[in-house]
Amino acid sequence: MVKSTRGPDHIADHVEQRGCRHHYVLYSKGADYYDLPYWTFVHLAKDAGSTVDLHRMAVADTLQIDRYLDENCLVEPEESDRKESVREMKRREKDIEKIRQQVKDGSKRWVRYKEGADLYSVGIHTFEKLAKDAKACYRVGGVTLIDTIKLDKFIEAFEVEDDD
Repeated sequence: MVKSTRGPDHIADHVEQRGCRHHYVLYSKGADYYDLPYWTFVHLAKDAGSTVDLHRMAVADTLQIDRYLDENCLVEPEESDRKESVREMKRREKDIEKIRQQVKDGSKRWVRYKEGADLYSVGIHTFEKLAKDAKACYRVGGVTLIDTIKLDKFIEAFEVEDDD
């Protein structure tokens, strides 16, 4: 007599027959569901005690993981974070405009890397490279200052003229 074996694709039937309330997923599906790297999810599932080892595979109970996260993790409301980031962004835009006006008036000739990157609308590493290529960097104590006048002259040398 041949014994029929039903594979892990029949887990849902088994769970329903036993009357358990679980939601089992493979580790890869659980990692996607929680938007976590695979091994981070595996460690989370093991910490939550939600893993079930099957023949040649393992699954995790997402309901048990959710309970574990609710009991052990602190989550700050997203909306307050979003409002804070908008507030920060507006303040930063205001600061950039203030620096632009000071540079334009000539009252601020020297900027740091971060200010310069914001002022010239480029990334900080691009700005560092540009400032070094222009030989506009001056080191004062532990601070590097960039001469905006020298940098502007260097940038203007790359002006593109229309052929039309």
